[in-house]
Amino acid sequence: MPRTQQKVKKGIYLLLGENEVEKNEYIKCIVLDFSKGEGIQVITIDLDTDEEGLKTFSNHCNLKSLFGDRKAIILKINKTLNKQEKEIINSGVSSVDDDTLLIITSTSSPYKFDKSISLAIENKGGEVKTFWRVFENDLPAYVKNLLIKNNIEISEELTNFLIERNGNDPNGLYEDVNYIKNYFQTKNLIRSHEALETLFQKSGEGNIFSLVSSIVRGEKHKVLLLLNDIIDKGENLYALGLLIYKQVEKIVNVRKLSEKYLSDEEISKQLGLSTFEIKNTKKLIKEINNDTLRKLIKLATILEKNTRSTTTIKDILLEKAIIELL
Repeated sequence: MPRTQQKVKKGIYLLLGENEVEKNEYIKCIVLDFSKGEGIQVITIDLDTDEEGLKTFSNHCNLKSLFGDRKAIILKINKTLNKQEKEIINSGVSSVDDDTLLIITSTSSPYKFDKSISLAIENKGGEVKTFWRVFENDLPAYVKNLLIKNNIEISEELTNFLIERNGNDPNGLYEDVNYIKNYFQTKNLIRSHEALETLFQKSGEGNIFSLVSSIVRGEKHKVLLLLNDIIDKGENLYALGLLIYKQVEKIVNVRKLSEKYLSDEEISKQLGLSTFEIKNTKKLIKEINNDTLRKLIKLATILEKNTRSTTTIKDILLEKAIIELL
């Protein structure tokens, strides 16, 4: 697959996916651009092999240069992180200064990598980029063939959604398809829209969509149940706040573009969302009046302001902020 040259800039990067060859080439390009031809210190930390890795990472992120010396920190994460480890990494992301280039890498796909870290990086103005492995055959054709074998209706939306979630990782694709089969427990044809809905819920995005939907409908009791359920499942409050903010942002943007009479496909291209998400969001928009929209925007503003100032959301009670709007 040919690579297009693009201008890179200093900052914070999250590089995902299993194509280590292209990923390493990209890292060289970033470091070279950041160094401006001068020698810089490069600190590489692999959490799989370095027991003191997170301590080293935290120290370098918080150590400010007195003389403007530049350094690059490359953190490799290919293990399951516990809550404390995630908080240390998020704190490092928020603390790093302009004299430090921070690159975090993982072989995970965007859907499977920890949301709190990827959102912390995006919130800091960083770049998230995925490097898929080169597939031997045509990937969409492979996915469609897999769906046919498992009696699942083919659609472009479902095919693309599976690829977005897993790239060309056959284990991930099989896992998702088996999840759909086991969920429905039927010999009949599983409809594409039903499979999409199931995967949407599995990804965790569905829970946030349900939460925002209940806020829109003023279902206070259901909001509390959903909020507590999401937190009980270990969702970081920082990540949860940003996810709610992004859902509200999605609602506002879809509504604006819908008022311009753009098709679902056109909106999908402009916002970088699947048409499945666009259709779901449009259904919700029909239930939103101007007063509710103002409340949602107010909530999103509170959350966005707070996540810019902290990586833990200790300054506000998320539950209180939501309930006050109902």
